[in-house]
Amino acid sequence: MKKTAVFITSFVVFFALSPLLFPYNPPLEAIDAYETHHVTNTTYFGNLAKNFQDLTEQEPCTYEILGWDQDNNLYYRSVCRSISETYAYFPAAGTNSLSSKIPEELTEDAYPDAQLLEMVRATGVRPKIHEPYTRPLYLMDGTVTISPTGKYIAFITKRLYSVQDVVMISQ
Repeated sequence: MKKTAVFITSFVVFFALSPLLFPYNPPLEAIDAYETHHVTNTTYFGNLAKNFQDLTEQEPCTYEILGWDQDNNLYYRSVCRSISETYAYFPAAGTNSLSSKIPEELTEDAYPDAQLLEMVRATGVRPKIHEPYTRPLYLMDGTVTISPTGKYIAFITKRLYSVQDVVMISQ
């Protein structure tokens, strides 16, 4: 009985601490010269769920970048288990919120994939010599877009057979 209680307690403590011990990170992040914004970053328990989804190769949500408003705020659509919602991400504040109204004039200026791939690195790739070859596999084709002022670049990244994320980088 005592061993069972110790095992259950250990399991619960490990489960509760796992987002701190093994934080979820999107597969592509900015190199040191740039700053990474995790647009679809979730809460403590959301990160726990994303780690589990990544481990079990699930893709519960897909994303579509809709564009930028004139204030450099990013709008994107999330489809999770057939529920579609639109969000606005405010990079100056580092927050996103559910958006009931999408501005009529969104800009969606494309940015070259090859240029973006020079500004990011693939996290967790071992051995490191394979990291440059892995980056294109993690970038969703045709999703790279630049803000109206050119300060931010947003894109969708995806682990092979697993979760997607909207990520933004800035200088």
